[in-house]
Amino acid sequence: MAVKDKQQIMAVTASIFIAFILWLYVMGEKNPVLVRTIEDIPVTLYNTENVVRSNLVMLPEQNFTINLTIKGRALDVFKVTKDDFKVEADMGGYLKRGDNNIPVEIKESPKVLKLSVKAFSRI
Repeated sequence: MAVKDKQQIMAVTASIFIAFILWLYVMGEKNPVLVRTIEDIPVTLYNTENVVRSNLVMLPEQNFTINLTIKGRALDVFKVTKDDFKVEADMGGYLKRGDNNIPVEIKESPKVLKLSVKAFSRI
């Protein structure tokens, strides 16, 4: 009975070791394409004086953020942080009473990635 348990432990240990070696190979040599969402990237607002000219008011103490879905090689995707992006929203147009969805522009981003805006805050 003890020999059978010892063989099972050795088989499980060998399987985990082989799986780890294969994972290292795939991540190092093949570098697969991954998709990841980076959350809460801050949005810089400009032309905010147009809000006042339109007789509108922005609620105080709001943090405007977006979530970006990025796609790229695994090693590149894992290195990216939200500080690598600069995102701006132009308050020059699109203003009406009620909630407004303002388009955002990604001004700076790592060049090795493909980006898509997943969602953005209501302004």
